Amino acid sequence: MHPIHLHGHSFHVLRVGYPPHDPVTGRMTGQNADISCVANTSCSLASWASGRPALNTDRPPRKDTVVVPPGGYAVVRFEADNPGWWHLHCHMAQH
Repeated sequence: MHPIHLHGHSFHVLRVGYPPHDPVTGRMTGQNADISCVANTSCSLASWASGRPALNTDRPPRKDTVVVPPGGYAVVRFEADNPGWWHLHCHMAQH
């Protein structure tokens, strides 16, 4: 898990996507079907596999940290109304 935190703003979490996983061990069993990754890029060149997935735009939760699962993703929305350089980072010590 990756707790991603944004300083200086709060954001709406519109969707968190999870990869397929084993219900007993919780381990990933494959790639996230929502995302298409270009080969040999470590998924740094990704796009939606079948168009954008459904987003929760009806009263989505507002946060300053979202937990992104391994092999997953988060879609957030925020208003950039606080000028300046704001740090976006993972709260995991090893990053």
